[in-house]
Amino acid sequence: METVLTTDVGPVRVLATRCAPGVELAEAIEGAMAEDAVRAVVLNCFPDGSPPPPEAAPRVVRAIVDGPRPVVAAVEGLVAGAGLGIVIACDRVVAASGAWFRTSSAGDPVIVWALPRRVRKKLLLPADVLGRDAADIGLVDRVVGPGEALAAAIDDAGRLAAGPPSAMAAIKAMLNRGPADVSSAPRCRRCRPR
Repeated sequence: METVLTTDVGPVRVLATRCAPGVELAEAIEGAMAEDAVRAVVLNCFPDGSPPPPEAAPRVVRAIVDGPRPVVAAVEGLVAGAGLGIVIACDRVVAASGAWFRTSSAGDPVIVWALPRRVRKKLLLPADVLGRDAADIGLVDRVVGPGEALAAAIDDAGRLAAGPPSAMAAIKAMLNRGPADVSSAPRCRRCRPR
């Protein structure tokens, strides 16, 4: 049975999962990242409530983080465990107000450093964070009404897809390198001290 349904909406590739996505999801993301016609990816996160198998999550996270295209997550239901690690890896997260994030397991700890400190502290103790509260702590970027997360994520991805692909890839690479590499970032001549 196919576990990843792929649909194109203009320059945006929408990956909707059915059943528990695993290697197929990683392959779908890797394939989308390699196609020039695809300018952004939307991941409809586990609409049936099935999280990815934990052994597949690192490859999915790597495909998201290392890929040059922005990835927007759409979340309507529960996200926990390996699924939370995948959502954290996405460049933008759109959640329905009734979605919830279970922080009993943060998935890939390498991704956690990118979160605001107050979110990282929440991940240390088991907790449920509702979508409407997740934006307040920086876990999600946008909260919408129930049933609207996928459409809003496609809208956000469309706006990202309108940007120059090489600039998007460069920005994404710099953001994903981590704080240790900030000193090696190119500097503006006007910004250098004299």
